[in-house]
Amino acid sequence: MEESQAVQRRRWYRLLLCFALPPLLSLAAPAGAQVEQLVDGCDQAYARYQTERAHELARRAAQMDPASYEALWRLCRSQVDLGEEALDRGDETGTEQWYAKALKTSEELLRAAPGEANAHYYRALALGRRAVFAGGREKVELSREIEQEALRALELEPEHARAHGLIGRYYREMAHLSWFLRTIAETLFGDMPEGGDELALRHLLRSAELMPEWTFAHFELGETYAVTDRPEQARAEFLRVIEMPVMDHRDEVLKQEARQWLEKLD
Repeated sequence: MEESQAVQRRRWYRLLLCFALPPLLSLAAPAGAQVEQLVDGCDQAYARYQTERAHELARRAAQMDPASYEALWRLCRSQVDLGEEALDRGDETGTEQWYAKALKTSEELLRAAPGEANAHYYRALALGRRAVFAGGREKVELSREIEQEALRALELEPEHARAHGLIGRYYREMAHLSWFLRTIAETLFGDMPEGGDELALRHLLRSAELMPEWTFAHFELGETYAVTDRPEQARAEFLRVIEMPVMDHRDEVLKQEARQWLEKLD
């Protein structure tokens, strides 16, 4: 009887070991492999427009490896996206909080990967979102750093479509600064960036050429054509925005804004 009980105990131990091994192996896996799994999960969540889930996975990956370039740029992206979603809901406090987190993450990203184009692009993007809540002088000061970081991204990767889109929008906004902000800018920096709307169009056209499925690039092209009195070209871009498939978490918002622009142009 005692031998039988011993055999039964051994069987139970083996059964328990079978259930225990997978989590133990997971815990024993190298941190790099775990970070890679989290990053892959983040990309999958992002593809399904699950921004909060993508952020959580990127946050865990960055927490596990604070110097991980792959984790940090995804974390910064998700924080910007969550700020944009909060802004679309009218949640100004939440927007500002998310943009502040993105700005901090972008600093960590630059320290981790100063030679990566994406690091400079997401730094420029985070700075741009911070500028939404900045006062006149700070907004102008941030704008110069936005330009520098976006141009650095393009220096490292000349065909970075999103950096072309960002700097294109920047040049258009600089060309249409209010008198007050332009006075501050000229006081701080002297001459304003040359090129204005034409330089904006050059970068936006390149962005759309490199990434034709990016709704943002076509919307910004439409707006640039509209403010430079080219209504037919603007109309064509806004119609294209409306017809494009949804590929990004804000595409529906851009489609609605494109419809509003078309009403103005009619």
